[in-house]
Amino acid sequence: MSTSDAELLGAARNGDEGAWEQIITRYQPLVDTISRRHRLAPYDANDVSQYVWMQLLAHIDRLREPQALRGWISATARHRCYEILRTHKRSVSVDPLVICRFELVDTTARRTNSESRFAVDDDLLRAEQRRAIRQGLAELTETQQELLLLLVADPPVPYCEISRRMNVPIGSIGPTRARLLKKLQNSVAVRLLMEDMPDAVSVAA
Repeated sequence: MSTSDAELLGAARNGDEGAWEQIITRYQPLVDTISRRHRLAPYDANDVSQYVWMQLLAHIDRLREPQALRGWISATARHRCYEILRTHKRSVSVDPLVICRFELVDTTARRTNSESRFAVDDDLLRAEQRRAIRQGLAELTETQQELLLLLVADPPVPYCEISRRMNVPIGSIGPTRARLLKKLQNSVAVRLLMEDMPDAVSVAA
């Protein structure tokens, strides 16, 4: 019969290194799974793992409900993944001018008073938008990225040309475009930006 979480936590609080190792062995696969779901690089996944176990060590005396251990580890790992995605600059090889073709919020109306201050705010916002879109594109396959970027190219690429290049039926391009834009909007980076700054970015065509 395996040792319960309550028993392991109690022993770990009392300095039992074996109990601590069992906790890590039991829940490391969960931490790894969460990192994979967020598509982190191996070194970032290691960062998540180290962070989770350091936080558990620091807060183990406060964790009074052993049955909440799995949920606490899961929430802590997800939190760290989000932090890494916020700060770590992953990029795709995409022309920034192409990214600008995605519909970003129009902030010109805000520039009525304190022009220079708003200009700086707007530039920072647009930089965050572009970073989020780059990271969102990185969650798509290369084929999906290519198709989506063809659809927002300037000057516009005719559907017949897109069909020829991508070897897809013309009739499927519109529905595929809608699905990919929805997928981009639901990407981790874009969702995080929208949570922090509602209405800051739109990827609807």
